[in-house]
Amino acid sequence: SGGGGGDGGAVCLSAATLHAAPPTTLHLHRVGDNTAGEQTFAAATGTCFEANFELSSNGTQTCQPGQYEATVQTAWGRSQPFGLTLLAPQPAPAPRTLDVDADYGGDVAKALAAAAMAASSGNPVEVVLGAHSYAVSTSLTLPSFTTLRGQGQAKSQLRVDVPDNQNTFTHVLASNGTDWAVRNLSIVVHSCPAKRPVVWAQAGSSRVQILGVNITMLQRNVSNAVSLQAENFEIGWSYFAQLGVCQWPIQQSPFQSSVTLYVLQSDNGWIHDNVGRWSCAWMDFDASNRVVVENNDIECVEAGQLPHGNSISVYTWTTRPTSHFWSYARNHMRRPFNNSALNWHQRETLTTDGSGGWGLGELAHISPDRLQVDTAFDLQSAASPVAGYLLVLAGPGAGQYHTIVGFDPASNRTLQLATPLNQHVQIGKSTVAVVSSEGSKLFVGNHFNWTEVVQWYGTTMRGVMADNIISNGNVKPGGNGGAAVMTGVGECYHGAAPTFFLEYTGNTLVDSNGISMADNNGKTGEPQCGNFTGPWAMWQVARRNSLSGLAISTPGLCSTVNNTSPSSSDLVAEHNVFACPKGNLLPGGGQNIHCNHCVGR
Repeated sequence: SGGGGGDGGAVCLSAATLHAAPPTTLHLHRVGDNTAGEQTFAAATGTCFEANFELSSNGTQTCQPGQYEATVQTAWGRSQPFGLTLLAPQPAPAPRTLDVDADYGGDVAKALAAAAMAASSGNPVEVVLGAHSYAVSTSLTLPSFTTLRGQGQAKSQLRVDVPDNQNTFTHVLASNGTDWAVRNLSIVVHSCPAKRPVVWAQAGSSRVQILGVNITMLQRNVSNAVSLQAENFEIGWSYFAQLGVCQWPIQQSPFQSSVTLYVLQSDNGWIHDNVGRWSCAWMDFDASNRVVVENNDIECVEAGQLPHGNSISVYTWTTRPTSHFWSYARNHMRRPFNNSALNWHQRETLTTDGSGGWGLGELAHISPDRLQVDTAFDLQSAASPVAGYLLVLAGPGAGQYHTIVGFDPASNRTLQLATPLNQHVQIGKSTVAVVSSEGSKLFVGNHFNWTEVVQWYGTTMRGVMADNIISNGNVKPGGNGGAAVMTGVGECYHGAAPTFFLEYTGNTLVDSNGISMADNNGKTGEPQCGNFTGPWAMWQVARRNSLSGLAISTPGLCSTVNNTSPSSSDLVAEHNVFACPKGNLLPGGGQNIHCNHCVGR
């Protein structure tokens, strides 16, 4: 991949105008083989952002399987080495085909039961639907190594008409197996009991594909189009529509069971090129890691009050306290054109959420290798903090965080760390917190129209919002994120929830509220934070953003880049551009940054 800079005179145009990428080569050296020379491959195709290399010729792999040290060479220089494992090509066995109509008289359940027998040895099976509609009255189970394939979304349909009170109906289609897929068909739910997933990848699922599937939910209650708990998954080229009733009061539409797309404790996923239409909520991605969400078109079809927002969360932090390595890029999210305050007064368009913590205070002991510590406070949750962070909040060594890999429940204070504390951290002087491990997220190149806030809420270590466009983005005065439509919010929220190392770069905000590096400092009374009152927001930068026009939520007041607390530190706002219509107020010239070691220029 390439980056900015001018070594060698290389120029990288924007993706929209790029016709040819700079010369890019991949260099491979096999680990442990000192006799073989370096192998070099020129990129077959490439842009300034990605490149593709062919490591085979006429179907023959030119590199031997094994582990390699790799570097990428561009006109800007050579990358740092990284590891690359090449696997021997394995020809896939041809799947056995089971025709639902010809072999099983149109009975989908019988065909899937036969697939379970046929795939028991690990050989792949395809269950093929005809080009017509199938009535579904009982829950279906998809076996491992099985693909349910239709003739296309407009041709093959599973139609669900199950009474609302048929509680034995738990889902439309589910699996807890491996190597299963649903492709090229439609599922239309006219009625069924509430909170029944349509496609359900249950705990234990792995290598899952949902491709080219249309799921339309018309029932007068709430359910997930997809509920997924899986390792290695892909959801693409599909249409998910939540067109029924999102019931009120909220007890009838609990958040996670009413989102259109629910991803729980899952890793290594690709969600791409989908169309979503929702009335209750679009998504919750809970306690999951290493997921790419890109090129999706998401529209809220409810013009009135919304019960829920959309989140990348860690609500289940007591069982899996981790959420990082996310890329949310080039998606289009919108609400009804010219929506009223009723629609945008609440409910986040895109937010992180669900912070939680085991407490904070000082350290009582640090081992000589600085890999084991004893806190001076008891952890305030019975759940194990393993996979969470030990974070230095304040005092010597502030800002560093270390993944917890071991915990002694007998002492309720002893923690083993993956990496050592540096020498700055001191017993009795450094304030530390035990929190979920959350961060390393990118929100890049998205379009948001007539939406509410896009934010980092609570614990985020490293987050970038860059090259996004927000038009007519509104937040109620005094609402989310310092009344800004793009923000990060640090505070005590069921535990220490700081926002450290954030960047807002190259975003364009038109007729929208501004950008805020928010810090809700002060005592909250929550026991997980003790007497610590902040700062919660540090080491952040807002740079090269463009803010123009007026948001309808703040008539007469143009938007700014700001912070909310003088106790924050190390915040920078620079090189931002403001276009305030004549006769309206632009406070502070646009950059209102007032805190310790902070700069607005």
